[in-house]
Amino acid sequence: MDTLNEALKAYQTLLRKDYCLKLGTVSQEVMQIVFFFLPEHFIHLSGICKLADLADIANTRSKKNLYQRLMSGDISYTYLKSSSFFCEINQRLNDLILLPGLLENLRSGKVIIRFNPAIAGTRINADFLIYKKEIELIYHLFLKEHGGNRFVPISFFSRSSPKFLMRQTKLRILDVKVVDRS
Repeated sequence: MDTLNEALKAYQTLLRKDYCLKLGTVSQEVMQIVFFFLPEHFIHLSGICKLADLADIANTRSKKNLYQRLMSGDISYTYLKSSSFFCEINQRLNDLILLPGLLENLRSGKVIIRFNPAIAGTRINADFLIYKKEIELIYHLFLKEHGGNRFVPISFFSRSSPKFLMRQTKLRILDVKVVDRS
């Protein structure tokens, strides 16, 4: 199985679920948030939208339609690799394969960040950042409010630098519930 299909398979496991988090300090619950994934989010999270030199990507008006074409095999990994911009997304595709494991790890009471883009010096306009530190990398999943304390992912990538974690407000994950929406 190629990297694209592995990433799609991993992403499929995240769909039709609500991830409900209680956040706070050790002694006090501060808030609850719910986040979820939609098929069309895959295009941005994987970086496929950056492959602007590929007609099938650049000319697609619907991210949901593009996702369906990737799932059906109509757009292949070989085709994506033909882009001169592929080097910009290759790591993101590999990272997406690990995303279900990152979310499974939320149960261990990890920290979530109430994200402030100005402090981080970034244009990523997110409200929260879920992260996981590995040996040499930090995986970042940025969430943006989608209305009524419901959030959607807007970016996911790995970096070796802790730039996005520094001087941010950190909250503990007190409880996690994953609810199927099937």
